[in-house]
Amino acid sequence: MNVHAMRKLVFVIAVLAVVGIAPALAQAANITITKTGFSPTSVTIHPGESITWTNSDAVDHQVSSTKASLSSPVMHTGQTYSFMFATAGNFSVTDLLNKKVKAGTVSVKTAGAAQTVSIATSAASTSFNGSVVLSGVVSNQAANQTVTIRGQSYGATAFLKLADVKTGAGGTWTYTAHPKIRTVFDSMWGKNASSQITVGVRPLVSIHALSGNRFSTKVLAARSFAGKSVQLQRRSAGRWVTVKRVRLGSTSAATLRASLPMGNSTLRFAFSVNQAGAGYLAGFSRTLVYHRG
Repeated sequence: MNVHAMRKLVFVIAVLAVVGIAPALAQAANITITKTGFSPTSVTIHPGESITWTNSDAVDHQVSSTKASLSSPVMHTGQTYSFMFATAGNFSVTDLLNKKVKAGTVSVKTAGAAQTVSIATSAASTSFNGSVVLSGVVSNQAANQTVTIRGQSYGATAFLKLADVKTGAGGTWTYTAHPKIRTVFDSMWGKNASSQITVGVRPLVSIHALSGNRFSTKVLAARSFAGKSVQLQRRSAGRWVTVKRVRLGSTSAATLRASLPMGNSTLRFAFSVNQAGAGYLAGFSRTLVYHRG
């Protein structure tokens, strides 16, 4: 690259930095330059994070820090400049064009090792009266640490404590949860909270064959489904086809008579998510092979 092209490239990079379209940095703070000085006058960030200065004054400004090797181009009204602080320390920042502007301070501090606790689930959903195994690990990987398991059921306004468990080897923990409706779980280790995970719940749907091509079902969950519709379905050509619908009675149960072809039929009862309502997934019974002779 010749000298002329190199100078042109350096100029373009400088312009991009001033107008704020330089490569993305880990933005940590914004400082506004006014006629009275920097606002805020001091900020604290971590190594590798950047600060953006914005000139909101009617005159030009140029920020500088000798210790940080920071020297912005001249910023006209409305222009910005970003700078990444790579090392820890306290840095005084001044305005080279206006000595009356009080110096600002940037404190770059190394973050301590974060104390964290994780959470995971063995399954994203379970049936009513079923269970999932929650598990996680604390970041110091120490045994005998107390982890609090919390849950917030659908419709509740806050998390409730479910149990305290102790970590084992490597700082791992497990807990078997029995959600009755869609529930959000998290774990607490001291003041440190894990991320949140949601476990869906399917109503428990039964199927029983009775005499005379009759079938019974009952749909169980933490609420009554009286008056809701359930479908008897038959497997045909690789898909489920609805044979008949019936409304559930006062005990969330129903019996129906179905017209089926001769021979074997693979059947199930299906309870849709719309019928189940808020807080529940769709529910399906086990499959049943019924023979009509």
